[in-house]
This record gives sequence, structure tokens and C-alpha cells, in this order.
Amino acid sequence: MTYLNHLTLNTAHIRRSMRDEVADEVVTHTRDLLDRALAAVGDADMPIPGYRLHVESFGKRRAMLCTIFEDTDPVVTFGVASRQSPALWRALRSLQAEAWDAAPMLAEPDSPWIAALMLPALMRNPASGLWIGDFERCAAWAWLAADDKKATPNDNNTDA
Repeated sequence: MTYLNHLTLNTAHIRRSMRDEVADEVVTHTRDLLDRALAAVGDADMPIPGYRLHVESFGKRRAMLCTIFEDTDPVVTFGVASRQSPALWRALRSLQAEAWDAAPMLAEPDSPWIAALMLPALMRNPASGLWIGDFERCAAWAWLAADDKKATPNDNNTDA
């Protein structure tokens, strides 16, 4: 994979994130954080004090759903899919409808994709959105790199 589609659900902004935007060492470090979270029933402290990461694998472990918390408040939820994942997309759209009244109606992007939903608590510290956007990309590439290692020639291109 050379790129992934990075969508912000609140604004409908989408950009291609190129793999070479994230150093291999960062992908490895971020994958370690994701693995620690999964091993700890979904939660891990982030390197930034006061922030915690919750991670759930989705479907056939080809997709993940993450939420970043500042203290106890969710500030961003994002999903990553190596292949089309209608179930993950529906879950994100449902969260979006709960959090925001006027949500743009969007179709699932072409895979691989990451879709991020900024939550109201992010507005208390909007500057954190800068590093969180970078982290989303790093987490997506870390997840996709692990998925590439597990893929087999008979894998279909969708998850439930």
C-alpha cells in the first residue's frame, strides 16, 4: 500500500496520506502502543500525560475502532479499514449522528481508509487536534502494516 484515504467526518475533508509520510520507527512504536492497548482489554496510556487510547479490533481484525480520551472525556474516535468494512462505517456514522446534529452524509471511502470523528470535548483543548491528527495517521499505518503481514492470497476485499 502506498496511500490511504484520511477522512474527517465532521467536515467531509479527505486527503491521501502517503506511506512515506510516517517513518518506519514511528509505525513500529505506534504498533507497540496498539498491541499494548489490545492486550490490556482495549486501553493504554498514551505518551502524552492525561491521554488514554482505547482500541477494538473490528470484523476479522482487518479493521479497528479507536477512541482517544483526555482524562475521562472522549475527544476523537477513528476507524481504520484495510478493506471495505460496512459494519465499521455504520458504527462511525452512528457515533457521528449521536455527537453532531448536522452531520454530512458521506459514503464509505475507497479502502484502505481512516475516518476520524472529532467529538465535542475536543473543543476544550483544540490545539490537541494537531497532534491527534498526526497520531491517527500513524495508528492507521501501524494497523495496516500488521494487516499486510497477515493477508493471504485468498482474502476477500470486505469485512462484515
